Formats: sequence, C-alpha cells, structure tokens
Amino acid sequence: MPALRNQTRASRKSSIKLVPATAEDYRHSQSDSKSASSFYDDTQPEDIEQPWSYVFQRGDNVWIKLCGKWFPGRIWGHRVLKGLAQDRQTECLYFCVYFWGKARKFVSPLNGDVKPDTAHIRKLLKDAGWAA
Repeated sequence: MPALRNQTRASRKSSIKLVPATAEDYRHSQSDSKSASSFYDDTQPEDIEQPWSYVFQRGDNVWIKLCGKWFPGRIWGHRVLKGLAQDRQTECLYFCVYFWGKARKFVSPLNGDVKPDTAHIRKLLKDAGWAA
C-alpha cells in the first residue's frame, strides 16, 4: 500500500512558482502583446477558451474562469507576478483579479482563464452558452 501512496504523490502536478514582476517584465510584455486596441481588433480570440496574450491595467473589468464557469471580475491592486504558463514552457504575467466582492486570484491570459470585458468577449461567452 505505501508504494501506491508514493505514486499518487508523484503524479500530482506541482504548483507554478510566481515571483514579483519587474517594471522591465511589464514593459516587455506590453510591447509583445501590442496592447493598442486596433491590434486587438484583428487578433482577438476565436474561442472563449483560447489563450490570448493581453496586458491588463489596474481597474480593468474582466471575465475569469473558475471551476469551469465564467464570472465577472476586476483587475485589482498594483501587484503583477510572473511565472510559467500552464504549458510550463512560456513565461507570462499573472494579474490579480478581484471577484464575488471578496475573493482574489492570480490568473494569466496565456492560460486562457481570464479575458477582458469587451463586446467581442461577451459575444464569445454568449456563443459558448454563458449568459454575458
């Protein structure tokens, strides 16, 4: 029985280590994503689950995916973290999202679990069966 227990522990995914992002990390990410709205008009995701390079600003309204469902939230605070995306190969920024009026979570658009609250994203949510 102990051998099975060790296999179970070994098969669990280790959590992704997040560290504070520097101003240089943030500037680099902004230049990579070309956050101008005209750029996003041409390169928006085609599916609500699609990862998408996007740099948020404090106070931006967003949609966050939690437990398989999408909820409204807002980018909160000044703290931005960096770490690997879920693919464990791409380095990305993690933004703190405030939701349900009391909870916070760090999420990355490159993991596909946070999207800006735009007309296009609301249409994707509606097309996928989520009331937006």
